[in-house]
Amino acid sequence: MASSSNYVKCGICQNSQWNILAALKSGVWNTESIEISRINIDFNIGKCINCNHVQITNHYTNDIFKILYFSNNIEPDMWCDFTLECSPYLQMYEFINEHLREGLHIADFGAGSGTTLKLINEKVNSSVLTSIDFHNHTQSESITHITADLNNLCEISSFFTSNPINIAISTHVLEHIVNPIEYLSNIANYLDDEGLIFIEVPNCSPKINVKNIAATNIVHGQHIHYYTLKDPLINQP
Repeated sequence: MASSSNYVKCGICQNSQWNILAALKSGVWNTESIEISRINIDFNIGKCINCNHVQITNHYTNDIFKILYFSNNIEPDMWCDFTLECSPYLQMYEFINEHLREGLHIADFGAGSGTTLKLINEKVNSSVLTSIDFHNHTQSESITHITADLNNLCEISSFFTSNPINIAISTHVLEHIVNPIEYLSNIANYLDDEGLIFIEVPNCSPKINVKNIAATNIVHGQHIHYYTLKDPLINQP
């Protein structure tokens, strides 16, 4: 058991005692050195002794995020090759399909290239579509983009005061967020009275079938939190 100022509090229950399970190795080339050398970082994976949530226990800084997100690729580096017919974007569309109808305000938090919203736009007319992400990669006249820090969604609250969301979606984003409870609470505040939130995350259950996904889509340095069907976050109000 570990309890130290070197570790963050649990993102679910705020407990500060951990059972350290393993460490992910990462780093970056030291460009200030005249010799070839790397600046190495160990990301400790801990299991909360109070609620059993599993997450990285390091404190995250802007410098660490720069190391983790060194690429400008639109799609996450860990994705294996897939067709649209076998993708998380189509899975999300199928997940929310029964709730879709014309005239809804649908917002994708962490929209990336906007693939899910573009699928919805093809199949549902007269919907108001909004993408929220650090950068605008949607490149679509049918989608309104809001540039936002996903770890500080409170900064964009004014946009939704007169534009409440009917359906909020977030595909493979929650595992990258520093404070998942705060993230979901902010989204909930932007919903209308009957609004819905749909979240998709990698399933890290022990018996998960990794046949059709890249192994690094389960355990990856960019993933702060790890979820299973029995994760305590599922039972949060």
